[in-house]
Amino acid sequence: MKIIPFNIRVNSVAPGAIDTPMLRGALEQFVLNEAEYAPQLSLLNRFGQANEIAQASLWIVSDLSSYITGTTIHAYEVILQGNYKTNADLYSL
Repeated sequence: MKIIPFNIRVNSVAPGAIDTPMLRGALEQFVLNEAEYAPQLSLLNRFGQANEIAQASLWIVSDLSSYITGTTIHAYEVILQGNYKTNADLYSL
C-alpha cells in the first residue's frame, strides 16, 4: 500500500502455452500433435502467439489500464478448470 501515492501498479501476465520453438521441441520430444494437444491447454483450441501476449502486456502497462492493479491476466484457464496441479499432471495428458 505504500507504493500507491507513487502511482505504481503491480500486475502480471501468465501467458500459458505459447507457440515457440521450445513448445514445438516439447511436442516433438513427447510425440504430441498440436491439433490433439492444444485443446487441452486452451479454450480456443490453439496455442497462443507471442504477439498476442505482447498486446496484453502493452495494455496492462498502458494508461488504458490505469485503474487495474494487483491482478494477473491469465491465459491458462483450462488447466485450472481441469484440476491439474503440477507439471507432472500436465505431462501426463
